[in-house]
Amino acid sequence: MTQYVLVQLDITDETIFSGYREKAGNSASRYEGRQVAGGVGSEVVEDNGLDDRLSVLLTFPSAQHVRDWLADPDLAPIHALRRGGAKTVIQMLTVRD
Repeated sequence: MTQYVLVQLDITDETIFSGYREKAGNSASRYEGRQVAGGVGSEVVEDNGLDDRLSVLLTFPSAQHVRDWLADPDLAPIHALRRGGAKTVIQMLTVRD
């Protein structure tokens, strides 16, 4: 079943995070993931103290694809850059019919 993934990033080190941006590219595409919304240029319409976070919505064919993407040893250096340059929350969202 299609899995939506919300990635929220609070950038803490722009230098490290820019290295992530350069290398991350379409790393999710290795697991048939793709960005469907968010990123630079998104508009915050309400903020009650969570600061200026960057949010991205991804989609994958299944939860296992998401887990495999995050556990891929070839992508570990890219994920490490993300974690080193930002506080992150990656959340699989339950699809309601």
